Amino acid sequence: MFNILVVDDQAKIREGIRSMLMGQREGLETETASGGLEALEKIHRKRPQLVITDIRMPGMDGIALMEAVHDQYPEVRFLVVSGYDDFKYAQKAIEYGAKGYLLKPLERELLVQAVDRVIQEAELENKRQMADSETKDVRKFLLSYLKGTGPWPDRAGYLAREYPFLEQGYVLLYLGYPGYRGEVPAGKILPQLLAGLDCIQLQGPEEAVAVCSRSLALSQARQCAEGQKATVISVSGEYKGVGDLPKAYAQAREIYVHRFLYPDRHFLTQEEIENLRPDFTVPYRRVERIRDMLGACDEADIIAYISEIFDRKTLSSYRIGYTLALCDCVYRAVRSVEREIEQKDAQEGKEKEGCSLGSLMDFAGMREYLLALKEELLRLNCRVRQYRERYRENADMEKAIAYMKANYRRQLTLAMVSNSVSLNYAYFSNAFRKYTGMTFLEYLRDIRIAESKRLLAETDLRIGQVAEAVGYDSYKNFSRVFKEAVGVTPADYRRGKQMRRGNEEE
Repeated sequence: MFNILVVDDQAKIREGIRSMLMGQREGLETETASGGLEALEKIHRKRPQLVITDIRMPGMDGIALMEAVHDQYPEVRFLVVSGYDDFKYAQKAIEYGAKGYLLKPLERELLVQAVDRVIQEAELENKRQMADSETKDVRKFLLSYLKGTGPWPDRAGYLAREYPFLEQGYVLLYLGYPGYRGEVPAGKILPQLLAGLDCIQLQGPEEAVAVCSRSLALSQARQCAEGQKATVISVSGEYKGVGDLPKAYAQAREIYVHRFLYPDRHFLTQEEIENLRPDFTVPYRRVERIRDMLGACDEADIIAYISEIFDRKTLSSYRIGYTLALCDCVYRAVRSVEREIEQKDAQEGKEKEGCSLGSLMDFAGMREYLLALKEELLRLNCRVRQYRERYRENADMEKAIAYMKANYRRQLTLAMVSNSVSLNYAYFSNAFRKYTGMTFLEYLRDIRIAESKRLLAETDLRIGQVAEAVGYDSYKNFSRVFKEAVGVTPADYRRGKQMRRGNEEE
């Protein structure tokens, strides 16, 4: 059983989140709380594995809730719900172990993906903890302690005795392998980097961590990182004491995420990000313009516009929160267009193509993300253009049909009607058949027969006059076509209508 607590002061939102999660995975148990204080009381009693909380709430907000829970229950995981203007708070939430953020209005797909990631991480961590308890190797517990994802046994004294440099001062190196999935090949780098140094080496999925004495020369680490192009190394500031290990990890991890702003660097320190602006406004109106461009612009214009939105100079002037928020805003704009296409495809019985664009964190770097984004937009541009052309073609066919209904009395030809809508003769012929399921002559015949049936039933015009009124040049030709279409001659049709009308009057 995996327990989730949903915290939001708006009942509609918290019940909506709860509803989105129902039936998504077996073994989920979901409760709700209307604010931080109520949530804190339920956490004390229930110890949920995951808390999904809004940031801004009256009384105790989401950040205060995380602060209160972080020290007492480090194993409790958090997902943060925020609006566009709350990213500075979301960045603060990362310091307290938030596993991700979700923007309002919530999307079921992104919510389920985020919860699945947390559950998978918890399951993996549980397996590791079981293995750790068997080997009783304190270093295997330490990574969970650093990340705040597992219980920490009372071994601070042991660490202080085993690794005295922790009380004297240390830095934490975070080694990530962008784009790599699974256990990282840390053994290829850590020994040569840390040989002969006081350090603790830890390894987890997609990352490796080294806690080292300050005697480690940063130039040595930088040289190693740049010699291993597959990895990025970030280094925390200096800390002292076992209790500050999670802070050092959080700082190094935050620095590492900024790799998207520095695609050519393989070694990052606090100096790289300390002057970046933390406050920002997402240009969502400019992003929404992408919707209007799709299907209406050349590919070169779309690529140029994306390059303008993701201007490297602008991105590198803000903390990574701006880039993450911008990517999320773009994802929402792209998905809105995709949903419209998916609905049209479903109506036509076509299979769903799916979105190739995901979270920025799924990509090795900014280059890979922008390449995927541009490919997705060019694909959508082609699809939207196809649907719009089809719509315009349908409008032309309706205009042609209206012209035929207004002029069926004349000696109409296919050329006359195609000229009325400014379409090529051969193209119009094929498009008309595809749209109506009939040839031009068949459709014109049906228009004329329908009107002739009305005149035969409702007027005293002679049959020759009826033939002329609906566009036939001879009585004989009209009678032949009428009998082929209706099954009786015009005279018999009129007599039948008159007899039925007389019976009804009696």
